[in-house]
Amino acid sequence: MDKRLDQLKKLQNKMASLKLSKEVSTYLELSNAISSLKREIKRDTISHLIVKPNGFGVRQTLKQFKDEYMLGTNMTTNKKTFSGILKGQEVMAHFTLTHKSAYEVQASSLLTIKEYINA
Repeated sequence: MDKRLDQLKKLQNKMASLKLSKEVSTYLELSNAISSLKREIKRDTISHLIVKPNGFGVRQTLKQFKDEYMLGTNMTTNKKTFSGILKGQEVMAHFTLTHKSAYEVQASSLLTIKEYINA
């Protein structure tokens, strides 16, 4: 299998050595923390909406949630975009939550390389 397998092994080795670097490990920790916080904020916001096949629906709990944590919210007429301003303790942030239509999952395959053997 041409040079792609050799190149793959070299790149994976290089990536493994970079993980030991203090700067890279700090970056990865920060990136994971940011992703986790974004997921939590999205989950908390979406828990007050109903995700329907054609757009968002509104739960009764949204009004109380909006009063406590948001300013100036807006739902588009087609109910596919919910936006507003989230309130933090020290900062505020403009957000947009966009509905994404479902897609059909098709069969595929997964390649796993378990071990390299030098030739």
